[in-house]
Amino acid sequence: MNLLEQLDPSRYRNFLHDLQQHVGGTDGLAVLHCLDGRSIPNQCDITEHVGNVVFQLRTEISGDRVENRLAVPKFRGGRALPETIKLQLTESVSIYTSRDIA
Repeated sequence: MNLLEQLDPSRYRNFLHDLQQHVGGTDGLAVLHCLDGRSIPNQCDITEHVGNVVFQLRTEISGDRVENRLAVPKFRGGRALPETIKLQLTESVSIYTSRDIA
């Protein structure tokens, strides 16, 4: 599998520039997914830098319990969230609005 973030840095920046021009010209939306894990592509930082909003979803598994938390560390033109949001991912997405008490 060839990932865009594995392209030559100048080719990748040109791709992102062309994508930005196309999205802006069509009043559209582009969603880019960065891999996270053991082999993070070198240019993932560039992807996050050019993005207007960055979402980070973390999943923790403890025994039979699965906990999903969403962070929004970057929101250009808005406010990034100061803390994570606990999500329940089933047929739909539920957001826990009460605070966790440890």
